[in-house]
Amino acid sequence: MINFNKIVQNFREATKALRNPQSFFCGQLSEVDINKLGAKHYPLVYLEPGNVNIDTGTMTYSFTVYVLEQTLNEDIEKQDFFEGVVNNFEDKRDAVGDTYNFTLNILKDLISTFKQNLSDVVGNPAYPVDVLDKEMIIQIPINAQPITMQFDNVLSGWTAEVQVLVNNKNNLCTAPIYSV
Repeated sequence: MINFNKIVQNFREATKALRNPQSFFCGQLSEVDINKLGAKHYPLVYLEPGNVNIDTGTMTYSFTVYVLEQTLNEDIEKQDFFEGVVNNFEDKRDAVGDTYNFTLNILKDLISTFKQNLSDVVGNPAYPVDVLDKEMIIQIPINAQPITMQFDNVLSGWTAEVQVLVNNKNNLCTAPIYSV
């Protein structure tokens, strides 16, 4: 049976199987100390748990997936400003645009890994067999939105609401209840 921890593990393994993401984190985004992450952690995939809908025979887990990359360093911005670099605004806009393009491709690859369940690809070392559970279904379409966040650094990328559908046996015989 697929549970919360197993879904998170599948996201972690799918992220590891991709070439570009350097790290994976899971939890409430408000609890992470983005400021302590160094450049070696980017681009990163961050999985934020949401609601779970429990239905007869199925459970639907909701997650917000963030794919983020460092865009600008605050020290560089200040240096550019004080040195009067020409086209500073255009340079920043281009950097954010490039980051959006790069991180959207990572998000698409992550979604494809789940949707097409590339664990069936035999002989491809990038997608080891049995990386993902075949009992998980990612619901399509997925709406992604660009995001830019300011911390000690500037992070840009995409956020997407993802729904993962799994079986739920609803079996009272296996519930840990005390007999009366």
